[in-house]
Amino acid sequence: MAKIVAHWEMCCGEVEEDEFLDEGDEPWWHPLWLPFAELDGDSQIIDLRPGPGYGRLGSAAHDDAGNVANAWPSLGAYLTETADALETGGAVRVWHPYLIGGRELWWTFAGETELHGRPLHPAPPN
Repeated sequence: MAKIVAHWEMCCGEVEEDEFLDEGDEPWWHPLWLPFAELDGDSQIIDLRPGPGYGRLGSAAHDDAGNVANAWPSLGAYLTETADALETGGAVRVWHPYLIGGRELWWTFAGETELHGRPLHPAPPN
């Protein structure tokens, strides 16, 4: 939880207040976005802004505008799709689950066969 708060505070601190109020494209960051995952400064977010998109998932790249287009309508919908892909095979949009060494999970595009010279095997294992 502390890492989520620290990432949110860092992102809010990087943006001028008037950038939050942009009515055109999505801003780089908004204080009503709740990050739930982060890698290299890019965030997966839950959009808590009031309105019809409340609760949808999106992304906020560290070097681009936020993106809530084609978002999952909720965290529950995203987690259901992820669990289904892990249980029965398949994808979460363009991301397919693979196993590295039979036990480490990795998500990448369909048809990938290795990661840094290590073989990838589709998950779930047959």
